[in-house]
Amino acid sequence: MYNAPTNYALADYINNVNFGIIRGMRFVKINKSIIGIRLTKLLYSHGILRTFRIKSDCLYIYYKFDKGRHIITKLTVVSKPSNRVQ
Repeated sequence: MYNAPTNYALADYINNVNFGIIRGMRFVKINKSIIGIRLTKLLYSHGILRTFRIKSDCLYIYYKFDKGRHIITKLTVVSKPSNRVQ
């Protein structure tokens, strides 16, 4: 399993999904991480993804299409800036 810090795993996941959308791919292979699995299951349960496969070291995410185009156009990370300085 890919043990990167959460923010790197999330950024890697979103970049790979967006790259697959830009390239018009039917599926994309993503490094396996806990947050990646949870986000994939969430997107699948909301009907954004057609299906997914969890392998020993990676995830295969299959996009859903409508009239030859991806249903989603882009994923972004929305975070609230912190006022706290450490």
